[in-house]
Amino acid sequence: AHVLRSSPDQTFNRRLPVNADARVALLDDDEVYLEQLSGGLGEHGFGVVTFNSGPAFLHYFEDGGKADCMVLDWRLNRGSGLDVLMRARRRGLTTPAVFFTGLPATDYETVALDSGAADFVDKSRGVEILARRIRLIIESGKANEGSVVEEEVRVGRLRLRPQVCRAYW
Repeated sequence: AHVLRSSPDQTFNRRLPVNADARVALLDDDEVYLEQLSGGLGEHGFGVVTFNSGPAFLHYFEDGGKADCMVLDWRLNRGSGLDVLMRARRRGLTTPAVFFTGLPATDYETVALDSGAADFVDKSRGVEILARRIRLIIESGKANEGSVVEEEVRVGRLRLRPQVCRAYW
């Protein structure tokens, strides 16, 4: 498996295997599950960098880290994956995000999608389904790379940022 681990106290290791199909940044505070999930995604051809806290996850991207997709758990020991996603979007991070959580309620899914997540997958569906969904999201993003997307649209005091699904007044 192609797994890189990081914590707030560690230096980030950004080297990913040459043969990895795509890079995934994975956030979950359950260390055992994090290890299993990252191994499973690695077996599906993904390069994986793991994080057990929101601050470490965000610091990775602020420090120049890259990923083709972010996978977030909803509940974290401190905060939530939703808070992490919202902070990432406010900072201009447009990497597609998928929630992979044990909270299958429609209300959670609706909030996640309304907040800029590309998908919401119940953990009971398993790594196989998650890997397929990630691959579809990444491939759809690559298909749209040739299209022109405005960085920001301004109308008076209104600012629209379509790539992160945000409007500012």
